[in-house]
Amino acid sequence: MLSQLLSLWQSKNSLDVEDGFVYGVFNDIGFSVNDETGGKLIVVSAVANANESYKRMQELCRMMGGCFSFIKVGKVENYLALFADESNYKLTVNDLDSIIQFVASNYSSAGFSAHTVCYKCGQPSSKLVFKDQLVRPICKSCSHDVDASAARAAEAARREEAARKAREEENNVQFDFGDDFTLGENNPNNPADDYDRYADSMSLYSSKGSGSMLGGFLGAIIGSLIGVLPYLLFFAVTKSGISFAALCIIAPFFAILVYGMFKGKRSLSTCLGVVIIVSSIVSMFSVLYTQAATGLKTLGKSGGMSYVLGNLSKGLAAVGTKEVLVQLLIAVIAVVLGSLLFRGTIVKICNKD
Repeated sequence: MLSQLLSLWQSKNSLDVEDGFVYGVFNDIGFSVNDETGGKLIVVSAVANANESYKRMQELCRMMGGCFSFIKVGKVENYLALFADESNYKLTVNDLDSIIQFVASNYSSAGFSAHTVCYKCGQPSSKLVFKDQLVRPICKSCSHDVDASAARAAEAARREEAARKAREEENNVQFDFGDDFTLGENNPNNPADDYDRYADSMSLYSSKGSGSMLGGFLGAIIGSLIGVLPYLLFFAVTKSGISFAALCIIAPFFAILVYGMFKGKRSLSTCLGVVIIVSSIVSMFSVLYTQAATGLKTLGKSGGMSYVLGNLSKGLAAVGTKEVLVQLLIAVIAVVLGSLLFRGTIVKICNKD
């Protein structure tokens, strides 16, 4: 990107620009100017006849004074180069004009010659071209090769751009829905309306209110207690000490039903979370109770609910930690599966009129 000074100078003199370099030809001498750290670098297509030529050019600059007092003479490759130091002096557009004019008028007297040998083959040059960040002489034959190479590069760039546009068009295909398709509110042919209707039917947020968190929590507790009754009845009826914890899969269904009856919060994530947590706790407590009752029975002791609860740890110890943990895990898995199985019921219950 050009600095403001080079942009103004390029625009004023209608010079060419490439890769941050401003270049052109003045009095048959090619030149290029670019921004460098601390100043501007000016390279001209002239070569020194002797090492003293650089010293003489430096002396001529000092004699000129003004902006020339801040110029350091050197070379880039074998080309004459002048670095205009802007650390203590700010160049202007007129200064750049003066420097180019001065060099073009005085390079010969300082001991420099215009570079007239093709930089590619060494034959006499026919014109100047900007190549590899310098204005260089080139012969007619090599110029054709360079032009052909540039043309191939331009064609490759054109094809790449065309391919890029084709990919963009492919990714932005416009579909024709026919004359009957118009966007608008309450339009039966508008898929956006269909989506809205679908979203409304699936949403757990009703216009009647968002529901009560406390009510839903109490409903889930009552429903879970009802849901574990089949498990407890199975244990009581068989009297075999077998704990069929998988029956806890029914608990989430009743928890969901009563959650809706108690006007629980109408949010799918909230309802599902409350049901899983509450049903898991109630189911796990039921499993602990049945396991403790089984353990006490093996010890030759039996009694009512209060007796089993009072001796819970003894009964569980008699069964064994491993068996208790297995039954608890089965109960939790059953609750989770049941909650997912009856997920559709949550939507229906929470959107019921």
